[in-house]
Amino acid sequence: MHLAAGLGALALGLAVLAGRAHRIRARLFGRLCAALALWNLGIVLELHAPWPALARPQIFLLGSCAAAPLGLHFVCRLTGFRTALRTVLGAAYLAAGLLWLTSWTPLYGSESRAVWNLMA
Repeated sequence: MHLAAGLGALALGLAVLAGRAHRIRARLFGRLCAALALWNLGIVLELHAPWPALARPQIFLLGSCAAAPLGLHFVCRLTGFRTALRTVLGAAYLAAGLLWLTSWTPLYGSESRAVWNLMA
């Protein structure tokens, strides 16, 4: 299921970018689709990759953390809230980036992994 969702999101994002890459909304939607594809395809890698689990969670967590601020940014651009929520968008990108960076620390241990993934 994650494989189909990841490939579908990737195809949708590329199709939108192929037609309207010059528009900001299309680029934001393409980035959102890429994040969702990375999230889903990263889960597939986490479950089925033959190499050790050293950095596999960080692949899908990058997509997971990036999806929320990119989705907020896309919706703000789509609805016309371009500058009114600039600080909110900055805080959302900062929080997502910091959350992803903590996945490389011991805070992302086996005991707290489920809670951390839920936060992401």
